[in-house]
Amino acid sequence: MNIKDFNILILLFGNTFINLINVTGGNYYLVISVICLVVFFLNNKNWFKLHLVVKLYGIITLFSILGLVYANSSELVFHDLTKVISNFLTMFIFWHYIQHSGNIKKFLVMTVLVISLLAIPNAIFTSSGIREMFWGGVNPVATMMFFAVISIFALLQFKVRWTLIFLPLILYVIFLTQSQKIILSLLIGAFVFLFINFLVKKIFENVKIILLTTLMAGMVTVLLSNDIFSDTISRTTATIEQIQTNEEVEGSALGSGYRTFLIEKGLEFFYEEPFIGYGLNNSRQVYLKNIGRATYSHNTWVELLLSYGFFLALVYLIIYWVSLKKILKNLVYNYSNLKNILFCTVIMLLLISQFQKMYYNVYAHLFLLLSVQVSNFTSKYDKSINGSR
Repeated sequence: MNIKDFNILILLFGNTFINLINVTGGNYYLVISVICLVVFFLNNKNWFKLHLVVKLYGIITLFSILGLVYANSSELVFHDLTKVISNFLTMFIFWHYIQHSGNIKKFLVMTVLVISLLAIPNAIFTSSGIREMFWGGVNPVATMMFFAVISIFALLQFKVRWTLIFLPLILYVIFLTQSQKIILSLLIGAFVFLFINFLVKKIFENVKIILLTTLMAGMVTVLLSNDIFSDTISRTTATIEQIQTNEEVEGSALGSGYRTFLIEKGLEFFYEEPFIGYGLNNSRQVYLKNIGRATYSHNTWVELLLSYGFFLALVYLIIYWVSLKKILKNLVYNYSNLKNILFCTVIMLLLISQFQKMYYNVYAHLFLLLSVQVSNFTSKYDKSINGSR
């Protein structure tokens, strides 16, 4: 492992074990990312070459800092500002790291190992049914497990099959969190992947995919047969039923319409301040003044509108547009399973963003950059990994 690998490993450890802590994690991770940035500058010369995605997020970061000037509560800005800045610095370093194609596999392996280390204590010490994790909040932990699942299946395209041994552990923790946004997003992502795969490949080429899908379904069945997941099963069933009927169902993760209410109120607040918003994370104060509770919309796009206004929310949307357009175009003309996995990952991130703030989630933006870079792979490189056409 060279100094660049070690730099990325430290960032992954810091994000996975420290940055997920709500109160002080962002502050400590900012310190880690600044130190890693210094190490990066000492070992890189062409640091000024950045992709559009990184530049656009740099604009978001700049306006996040400017929020200190006009926001009603600078203290609320500081709560999320450290996460936004450290996310940008991590993206900056990571983009240069993955310019070497061999580093992509290294990153995926490190992601699986680091997140698995987080999964172990949560699997051992977390009590079922209470939705409180031993280390980290329910949503941050579930989201990290999501990226570990994606990494494992991406590594299978590099023929790194030993990472499959961590899949039951990762799935176990996901079910412990009872995070419906993660569970349902993974199900939808798997369906989209299989659908695209069957469209572009011959029947006999799908045998491995069918076997792998059967294996994963078997793991899930065994896990869910355990009584400790009865709450998870009930919650998932109720959530799906409410989505289908659009009526309140007891036990559903969608609740009694409270989240819909928050989104509707958030849009009302946005219409009152559509151009510059209220400042980063200041939606909490706006909600407090209007409904008596310092909450937030639980929706990435509404939060962006309230924090930055329409134009900056559009800038962030372009990040996803660039990623999707790049990989979809390449997926059509130069298909590989890895590109399909990353395309589905971007789709799943959009789904998760409807129910959770994701605009400073580190892993989310690393995988967005990964999807862009993998889209640049040549046909020759595609054929060097499993799953090429």
